[in-house]
Amino acid sequence: RPEEALETTAGAGATADGDGIELMGTRGTLRLPHAREHCLEKPFARKSSQYCVATTAQKQANKVHCDMCYCWVCDSLVKDCSDWESHCMATDKEQRW
Repeated sequence: RPEEALETTAGAGATADGDGIELMGTRGTLRLPHAREHCLEKPFARKSSQYCVATTAQKQANKVHCDMCYCWVCDSLVKDCSDWESHCMATDKEQRW
């Protein structure tokens, strides 16, 4: 149930305007499709600059994905991507894509 997707608890320093709220945990987390670069399950290996060439290790790490990752280029789940070998490094930060 979405209304149970996130629980928060006010920290000791919480104020009326919301400062000081801490996330203590999740329960029944609702998993939604997300860009590969935003995956919390499989960390994304970022290049130091959009002008740098990705290392083999970065490409290998980014090929691995969860079942909810989608391809930034194809705008579809990775399993339906036409060229994941190339698209695995795509982000919204690079003009190339």
